[in-house]
Order: sequence, then C-alpha cells, then structure tokens
Amino acid sequence: MLQDLDSLAARVARLVQLTKKLQAEQQAAQNRLTHLEQERNALREQLAREEAQRHSLTQQLEHHKQQLDERDSEAQTALLQAQSEAQNYREMAQTLQHTLATERQRSSRLREVASTAQQRIEGILMRLPGDTSSDQT
Repeated sequence: MLQDLDSLAARVARLVQLTKKLQAEQQAAQNRLTHLEQERNALREQLAREEAQRHSLTQQLEHHKQQLDERDSEAQTALLQAQSEAQNYREMAQTLQHTLATERQRSSRLREVASTAQQRIEGILMRLPGDTSSDQT
C-alpha cells in the first residue's frame, strides 16, 4: 500500500508539474494574445489614419483636378478669343493695306493729272503774248 501511495504521490507530483506547465503555457499564450491584440489595434489605428489621409489626398486631388480643368477651360477660351482678335486684326491690316494701296494709286494719278495740268498751264502761259516767264529764264 505504501507503494501505491508512493506511486500516487509521484502521479500527483507529475500532475502538479504538468498543471503548472500548462498554466505557464496558458499564461504565455495569453500574453502573446494580448500582445497580438495590441498590435492589431495599433495596425487598425494606423490603417484608419492612412485611410483618412488617403481620403483627404483624394479630395485634394479632385479639387486640384477641378481647378486645373477650370484653368484649362479659361485658357482655351482666352486662346480662342486671342485667335479671333488676331484674325480680326489681320483682316483689318489687309483692309488698311488695300486702302493704302488704293490711296497711293489715287495719289499717283493725282500727281500725274497735276503734272499734266501744270504742263498744260505752262504751255498756255508760254503762248500768251507778253510772256514774262521766258524772259526770266
């Protein structure tokens, strides 16, 4: 019976050791689980911050894209207006050049007519009796 008690005591001692070992493993697993939960929470917070930052950057990008589109539209409008004004000025310049050419032709004809008239007047004056202009030359 003593042997049975020794055997039982040895079994109880192993059971106590095994229980302590299991408790230590459970505590280690609990510590790891707590650490992993803390890591998970930190990662969740980081993800939330990054999502908020991404959302903010997306909004900024959309805002900047809208501003860029508006400025592009303004630039296109200004370009079309400048092209229209340039065309108007080209047409005006052509009209003025045509008018200038016409006026130069008229001026040239008037000079010719004036020269012809002056020659006729001089011819008439030379035929007049008592011409004093031939005496002066």
